[in-house]
Amino acid sequence: LLHALCNPGLRDRHWKEISNVIGFPLEPDPQQTLKKMIDIDLGNYIGKLSDISETAAKEYQIESGLQAQKKEWQPVNLEFKPWAETGTFIVAGSSIDEIQTLLDDHVIQTQT
Repeated sequence: LLHALCNPGLRDRHWKEISNVIGFPLEPDPQQTLKKMIDIDLGNYIGKLSDISETAAKEYQIESGLQAQKKEWQPVNLEFKPWAETGTFIVAGSSIDEIQTLLDDHVIQTQT
């Protein structure tokens, strides 16, 4: 029960879902104790609460990964040059291999 409700990945949308499951509003509270949780019979909903918490943890992992990827792209400068007479542009410059490697790494990270 503690593991499910003390998950740092729980967002407002998850707390609303938890509130819908238990039938009354519940929000994060640093003063919350296990005794209080037991007193309001949250143990009766442990299965559903664990499912919500597990989903929140997965979403949190994805959000954290995305933030890390954005941070890695911040210092990257892309240089573009026109491609023939097509009106389109291609990536140019000496950092193409570095950019391709970073892009490939992020595609793999996103897929796993």
